[in-house]
Amino acid sequence: MEAQSTPRSAETISDSNDELMERLSLENAQLRHALDSRIVIEQAKGSISARSNVPVDVAFEMLRAVARNRQQKITDVAAEVIANGGRLNAVRVGAARRA
Repeated sequence: MEAQSTPRSAETISDSNDELMERLSLENAQLRHALDSRIVIEQAKGSISARSNVPVDVAFEMLRAVARNRQQKITDVAAEVIANGGRLNAVRVGAARRA
């Protein structure tokens, strides 16, 4: 048995394409943000690892501990570490960042 498809108008197809493009654009922006965040975290891990002479998994745990202590996103703490030349000890562990 063959299924019959209903012809769609050009306007319906255009609307569908617009919705698809909007969803893809949003997904693209989310993926770019995730990649940018990951890059910052990886750079901070590498800097902490090199300066503290610890494996990168330990450097990540150190970074995560500071972020949790400060109740901040790990990406924000990682960016601060990079701004401080890769020094985790330059990040004030007990202080919350002021806006």
